[in-house]
Amino acid sequence: MNIQEWDSLSLFQWQACPGLVSLQGTLKTRSSCSCKGTKISCVGTLDGHILVFNNKLELLADFVACEGGVTQQLELTNNQSALCCVCLDRQNAILIQFWSIRNIHKRTSKDITCLYERRLYGIPNPLIPATSIAISADVSSVFCGFANGILIQLQGDFLRDLGSKQDVVFRERDSITDLAILSPRKLSVSTTTQTFVYNIITKSVNILENNGLAIGCSEVYMQRSLLCANLSFISVYELKTLSLLKTFHVEGTIRRIFTCFGHVCLLVSTTPTLSSRDHSEIISEDTSLWFFILDLESQLILFQFEIEEKSISNILYTSDDCFFFYDNCPPQQLIRLPQDFLLYKCYEKEEFEKSYLLANYLKCTEDIVRDCALRTGLLYFKGGNFEKAIDYFIYAIPFSDSALIIKTYLEHRLLRCLLRYLEALAAEGHAYSFEQSTLIFLYIKFRKFDSLMTYAKSGSCSTELLLPILRKYKCFDQMEALGKIWNMPLVCLEVYQAKELKEKAFQLLENCHDYIDVIEISNHYGTWFINSDPSKFTEKMVKVSLSLLNLRKEKNLIMFLKSVYLSTYVQHPDLQMRLWDAIKLQTIEPMVLKFVNTRKLHSLIQREMDDVSSKNETEAILLIKDCNSLLDYESSILSLQSVRWSNALDLLYSQKSLISGSNDTIIQKLLKDPNTADHLIDRYDDEAILQLLRFLVRERSVANLREDLFFKVLESSFIQFEIPIQHLLDILMKDQALTLGTVKRILLKWETHCSSRIKENDRQYTHLQKELASNQSQLNFIPIEDQLCDNCEGVLKIPFNTYSCLHIVHRDCASESICAKCKSGVLETPPTNYEKHTSSFHELFSQLSLLESFML
Repeated sequence: MNIQEWDSLSLFQWQACPGLVSLQGTLKTRSSCSCKGTKISCVGTLDGHILVFNNKLELLADFVACEGGVTQQLELTNNQSALCCVCLDRQNAILIQFWSIRNIHKRTSKDITCLYERRLYGIPNPLIPATSIAISADVSSVFCGFANGILIQLQGDFLRDLGSKQDVVFRERDSITDLAILSPRKLSVSTTTQTFVYNIITKSVNILENNGLAIGCSEVYMQRSLLCANLSFISVYELKTLSLLKTFHVEGTIRRIFTCFGHVCLLVSTTPTLSSRDHSEIISEDTSLWFFILDLESQLILFQFEIEEKSISNILYTSDDCFFFYDNCPPQQLIRLPQDFLLYKCYEKEEFEKSYLLANYLKCTEDIVRDCALRTGLLYFKGGNFEKAIDYFIYAIPFSDSALIIKTYLEHRLLRCLLRYLEALAAEGHAYSFEQSTLIFLYIKFRKFDSLMTYAKSGSCSTELLLPILRKYKCFDQMEALGKIWNMPLVCLEVYQAKELKEKAFQLLENCHDYIDVIEISNHYGTWFINSDPSKFTEKMVKVSLSLLNLRKEKNLIMFLKSVYLSTYVQHPDLQMRLWDAIKLQTIEPMVLKFVNTRKLHSLIQREMDDVSSKNETEAILLIKDCNSLLDYESSILSLQSVRWSNALDLLYSQKSLISGSNDTIIQKLLKDPNTADHLIDRYDDEAILQLLRFLVRERSVANLREDLFFKVLESSFIQFEIPIQHLLDILMKDQALTLGTVKRILLKWETHCSSRIKENDRQYTHLQKELASNQSQLNFIPIEDQLCDNCEGVLKIPFNTYSCLHIVHRDCASESICAKCKSGVLETPPTNYEKHTSSFHELFSQLSLLESFML
């Protein structure tokens, strides 16, 4: 045979059916034809009856189709709602009938009705039996073939009995053995000498093969292919195109072919027979018969059985059941064994490899197949056959123990077997970091870089795992290729740095336009680029910066410059200067200019710390003057404190004081309105004016600015405020450009002011002296001993009131403005600030104290 046998595993098993013994005699003596469906089978008898059985061969119906006649052919419609039969009646007339069996499982035989009946004409005498019948899918056409080569076609609405039309399609010389409708246009016709396809529409004939077929040796398999069994060969044709797909050979002569259990069933005789009565009695008594079940797609013999010393009287079958009836033996049923039972049977015998083959063939669930593969692999693994075990471990993924497999196969140096397993594991998506790293190592070990690249491109392995391994084993070519594929410039630059490929590195940098990528490059390889070609690298940084400026992304530009500065340029002040100058020339944005000016000042300070030069401070002063207040003064002042640039620091302080602070500061008010200097004493104290004067002196020393403001404040300091002159002189001495002639006018004005103040003080002194003499005369009248109040005669205590008549009373007793004692004196009115002091003596002493303090 050219079909492989199924490895001594039987998927089917015979089962005795003693309950069908009573049916055996009936089928042997009465059956003339049969047909099968999915759930029912029908048998025609020699006395015109039709028997309908279910899949358990229980009789559902027994009705008369033709009283006293013979049932010659039976065929079910596609939906199995009607049964078509060809009968020979008592008058030797051929009848064709349609019977309704739609509810055959619910009704009894007396409820079955005949839907259609017609007598066929044109069949010559003596009458030849019908050998085959075929019904179209829509039940609009019926073809019937006869042993004399006549093919008759009936067209009509048979199920509703609305009439029909009969045509003789053609007459052949040889007997028609089988018919099959392949499509609405094609009819397969088999005779004893040839097989051809008849086109129903064009009425043309196409020869399929020039070999005849016996009755029952043609079958439409699964509505996909046409099977033709001729002697020991089975030809398989594609149903739509009728092209020959393949040919199978069996030992012996094929007597019958049919479909059951979804497979092809064969009856094969080992010795040819001279003749056979019909397809219900297939073999002669001298024939040794074999029964096969074939899987043509897998080219496997699933079951084979030799029928010894038995003659088959009939075979009844449905889609999933098959019954054999013998002449001298009890009937048997062929059953399909459950897959669980088959697998358990293999497990019991420890035939794990067979269990895997069986589970794979039966298309069990993936878990069952993997479990069988794992059992088989472990069996070989324990036996030391590691090379064969790895195949089953691959089938068992992900049930197999990867850690144990990797450990064992590495110990035994079976690296190629391990590589196959890990490749399969990765392809299934069950490889994790340990398995992935081992797989990468094996690819490198065997120099299978193409497979490594394919695996890397699949995205199954992370770059965090792959790159360190490639770096460890110096697989630079692969790293470069993956860096380009994954758009990872840092990986490519790592390779270029290791190989000293500077031109390629600068070319990659030039083609990098995203400022984020440039930042990353600068962070990791900026120093290498600077050491290789500082000018080229700086030009690229300038290009990126200008690109961001053109896109009006000032914030992004500042972030970019900060990153580049910190990562690369922090140790290169000269390159910093070039970068800041190039950007400063191309922008007018205040935010960018402020950042650039500040960084440029810091670069000058850094250059001064590296190499002291007066030129650095000069450039810093020019930068501060030209920055138009676009400078970070706080950080700049802190930076300048690290170098001895007093002029630059003073200038920074001056500008900071000018622009920082709120609108109500002295300097801001003076800048807005210089006449404010004439009224400074109304709102500010001596300390505030001294601070303002110090600021103006410092700014004059650095930039020689605000001279008009300086002299106004200086004049106010001398004239309006009573600041000791020594304090003012200490501040003015710090102004190196100030001379005595410059302040001569202010000093003369101050002298005039002081003279007028002295005269005013003298006048006030004379007035106080007169008031003191008046008070002294009043004191002479105050007695030494305690005196009584002239009103209540109580002890007189301070405070008191006096009358012009010199009577003295308590303040509380002075309720009348006329003296109550003499009725002539008038109450003297106290001064306005009288309530502020405990007595008129306190007020007098306070005024004297103030005068003395002023004179001192």
